[in-house]
Amino acid sequence: MGLLAMGVKFPPEVISRFTRYRYKRASLSEGLFIEIRKGAYRSSLNVAALEPFVKHSPYSFNPAKGLLLKNGEILCNAEVIYDPSWYSFTLEDGTPIARVIQAHGRYTLTACITPSCSYILQGRGCKFCAIATSEASVTSGWEIAHAVRKVLNAGFPYRELNINSGTPRRDRKEGVEHLRRIIQEIKKEAQLPIYLQMTPPADLQMLHELKDAGVNSISFNIEIFD
Repeated sequence: MGLLAMGVKFPPEVISRFTRYRYKRASLSEGLFIEIRKGAYRSSLNVAALEPFVKHSPYSFNPAKGLLLKNGEILCNAEVIYDPSWYSFTLEDGTPIARVIQAHGRYTLTACITPSCSYILQGRGCKFCAIATSEASVTSGWEIAHAVRKVLNAGFPYRELNINSGTPRRDRKEGVEHLRRIIQEIKKEAQLPIYLQMTPPADLQMLHELKDAGVNSISFNIEIFD
């Protein structure tokens, strides 16, 4: 929890390799991914690195020795997970794949359906989230499906697709239907398990529609109730 809350101080030679990094926020974040290792235990974490509060963090990374430190003392072995080479790939229409999907750690792909949220537009946005406050384009199921297929066909060992989004529709029933259509498109092209983070629908029975469309697991951030 300390790593997630306070971030990690990285040397400039590490930070310089993350040219897309602007800030860490909730949900499908930027930040830096590290893999921490202690004995047989391994876990990938997305941690803040550039935010002002990180300068007060007790955690730091030593790239030469591959060590995560706390107050200068060895905590565990660690490795930074850099952007994969497929970030330079494009779709058939020239769209950079990294605009459609991103890597979260070594084995998870992520996609954000839209960086906008109807609740923020209504002045009712979640306090923890920093997504855009204006209308924005929606990533299509076709784009996600073809991006995932191209990455998998290139031999990368991803094990699941994590889908997140602002809530794109003011009518939550319409929003679930929109997600259902996107999931179906993805499943036609790529058979990765799909993990969905979303706002609860007004009628929870609608979750069965998403399951039938191919979603393997669904979660709600508890912060949405604040």
